[in-house]
Amino acid sequence: MGTPNIDRLAADGLTFTESYAANPVCMPNRGSMFTGRYPKAHRLRDNGIALRPTETVLPDVLR
Repeated sequence: MGTPNIDRLAADGLTFTESYAANPVCMPNRGSMFTGRYPKAHRLRDNGIALRPTETVLPDVLR
């Protein structure tokens, strides 16, 4: 199967040959990226759960 669009995107950008994720589910990973903490610490373990309002998140720190 040819993948010309993905191949072009990879050729024009960056490819990551190795990467790590804090959790195999999307929302806990986003929580980890936004807080800098593991899912056990920010308590997001599944999709559809919001971060606690008391969590310090990267966008707030960058303001």
